Amino acid sequence: MVSLINAYAPIMTSSTEEKDELYDDLGLTLRDMRQQESVFLLGHINARVGSDHSSWPSFLGQFVFGKMNESGQHLLEFCCRHDLCINNSFFDTKPKVNFQPRKIHRLKKERRPSINVNKTRDLLKVEEFTAVLVNDLPVPPCDNASERWLHLRSAIFNNAFSTFGKRQNQSADWFQSSEEELLHLVEEKKRALSSYKNLPSERNLKVLRTARNRVQQTARRCANDHWHWLSSIQTATIVGNIRGIYQTGNRPYTKQDGSSEVSHWRDH
Repeated sequence: MVSLINAYAPIMTSSTEEKDELYDDLGLTLRDMRQQESVFLLGHINARVGSDHSSWPSFLGQFVFGKMNESGQHLLEFCCRHDLCINNSFFDTKPKVNFQPRKIHRLKKERRPSINVNKTRDLLKVEEFTAVLVNDLPVPPCDNASERWLHLRSAIFNNAFSTFGKRQNQSADWFQSSEEELLHLVEEKKRALSSYKNLPSERNLKVLRTARNRVQQTARRCANDHWHWLSSIQTATIVGNIRGIYQTGNRPYTKQDGSSEVSHWRDH
């Protein structure tokens, strides 16, 4: 006689109490069955049993892979208590084949190159852009709104592109906002790595680890500062605090004369 048990285990992020409750219920169900019955536990157990066949030779086969997680440890202990085994781990199954749809290549539309907005921090560049734009901005005498808009858009983009240049990399926003600080540390780490490759030694390894840790710590701090800054702008936007948008939405850049750019934005 064969008995089938269908179970769906809690997901990996569930509490330990929920997982214990499942295995307690399964244990009670198995005790009520006759000794001569063949039991098959089916369903989705949400566990990774790993590949440690030598530690569980009677319950885990050789055709396994990956690492064990907490749920997998729980499952193997349950199998050990009730004399069960992971059935499909004892057979070499067929490799999985993933079918993908055939890709159709289409010509991409040409896009305008991205402008290097990091250079907008340079007030001299901003003043140069403003001066050039004033000369090219006069709208042609035309009543067609589309043509007037195209002229306005082209004038702004062309002058911004010629003044600030093309964006060279595709770094994250938080990296770009702290690019000057981070690039210096990245170059130090590259020099330390090159020195260690040319002359492996304890001293060069220590220098490399120090430089690597400094880059990681600074990158985390810059990313957190950037997202806190964006969060403050978002909060001010949600509550309708227009003044707060400008007060929190300005990075602490300094003008050439030593005054803060925040005051410049407030005057504007």
